[in-house]
Amino acid sequence: MGALLVLGSFAACSSAAPPKAEEPGSGGAAQAAEPRAGSPATSAEAFELECGSSSRLPRVFEKPLASMGRNPKMAALLDGGFLVAGEREAASVNQTPPRSVVVVRLGQEGTVAWEITLVHPAGRLAAKAVAETPDGGFAVLGLAELTREPRSFGWLAKLSADGKILWRMFFEKEIGADLEKGDKLEPRLQPYAFERMTVSGKGSFTLYGAAATAEIDSRSWLNGVKEEGAAEPHADGSVALPPELGLDRVQATASLLDGGTTVVTAMEAPQLDRSCLRLLVLDAEGRLRAKEPLAAETRPGDHASIAAVGAYKVAVAFADVGALQLVVFELGR
Repeated sequence: MGALLVLGSFAACSSAAPPKAEEPGSGGAAQAAEPRAGSPATSAEAFELECGSSSRLPRVFEKPLASMGRNPKMAALLDGGFLVAGEREAASVNQTPPRSVVVVRLGQEGTVAWEITLVHPAGRLAAKAVAETPDGGFAVLGLAELTREPRSFGWLAKLSADGKILWRMFFEKEIGADLEKGDKLEPRLQPYAFERMTVSGKGSFTLYGAAATAEIDSRSWLNGVKEEGAAEPHADGSVALPPELGLDRVQATASLLDGGTTVVTAMEAPQLDRSCLRLLVLDAEGRLRAKEPLAAETRPGDHASIAAVGAYKVAVAFADVGALQLVVFELGR
């Protein structure tokens, strides 16, 4: 099993000055009616009102990240930069591997520091979570789906600050022949799927899934598994959201230092064969401060990742007609 390191750069995005944000309570985005979950089919006019392309929040920068899949994972870093993990499909159905995970390290202005591609020759890889580690490195949690048979298993990769693979462990009992030097095998975790990850102490990892919670130390050794009562936390902390947002359509949340919350929601109009993603900004009391269209042409299954940046900014990574976009919004004080 190979791990291919790829360095590259991406095209620069437009530097046009963003439009001025609307004042809270002045109408426009903050006053638009939010359809409730389970409401009747949305009309074309209502869809355009909710998902129109007009920008309302100032954008600090936008970064196109080429083809990196429809379910990006992103973390805001301590130095102001970003770590983004996405999926890249093979150009041909006969190409091996059929799908890899691409991890990109960005500076605070969106410049590419490095890019690495994680591959597995026996199957498709997907990223589930990314995190910064206390030693200045990074961790990527993922899932591998075998192409030769209907079976999947998890994996965890530890990266150095400059994007080199320090170790990688697989939660599977039957892939020993595919392991490379430096890769480890942890068959005791094979029955579980993990979707979330936190990092604590000197670099110990806690993996959360619907059926179990596992703890792994900084050297990739399993410290223990808790099978009962495993709780899967929100990606960005627990937040209370107003029911009128349509909680079944909330994809990601991030808490702000002033007590507010930013939320990415999905809206679908089946009769129009269209869907979109939107960013909502709520104050500490849960009132809507601003609403921002993210992508008016998404596909079912497209998701976004969100993270607070400092006190008055938020970063969102999302798929927009197949291309991955990273946008940092200025929320205002």
